[in-house]
Amino acid sequence: MPIEIKRNRSEGSDQTVVVGTIDWNVDGWDYKTKDVDLAILLDEVKTQGTVIALTSVDTDEGTFDFIEEEVDDSDGSFLGNLSDFLLRTNGMWIRMTA
Repeated sequence: MPIEIKRNRSEGSDQTVVVGTIDWNVDGWDYKTKDVDLAILLDEVKTQGTVIALTSVDTDEGTFDFIEEEVDDSDGSFLGNLSDFLLRTNGMWIRMTA
């Protein structure tokens, strides 16, 4: 199943363009892109083996939002967290297609 990385064609546009693809499984992952900025970012994530996710934490003192948490690239939630990370940093996201 191809995993596409997308962004809006232009600012404010509803049209999207595929800027890369990811092949992922719990044993490893790789990507293809011609977007230099995306390649640099994905190289960094791949080297680290983790992506920074933002989560909420409930404590006796209340709920704290936007707490950074490292998610390992073998974790089943990695792609969703990578998509959130790409959206926060570059306005891109991951979309699974059939």
